[in-house]
Amino acid sequence: MLALPNVTMFNATCAEDLIVKQDRDGVSRVNGVVTNWTLVTLNHMTQSCMDPNTMTAPVVCTFTGH
Repeated sequence: MLALPNVTMFNATCAEDLIVKQDRDGVSRVNGVVTNWTLVTLNHMTQSCMDPNTMTAPVVCTFTGH
């Protein structure tokens, strides 16, 4: 799967929020994610300021495990 040219894996990132937009028919669809480094997410109380990253994509998949 990762050998495909259009697939990117982001290791040690955490999804903070979803980017939702309306399509032409007025239906709300997930259009991307707002991410942050996992260490920043785990230390919100001690981390003073770290801007999250936004990624838009036509398809968003999330997986967990080893």
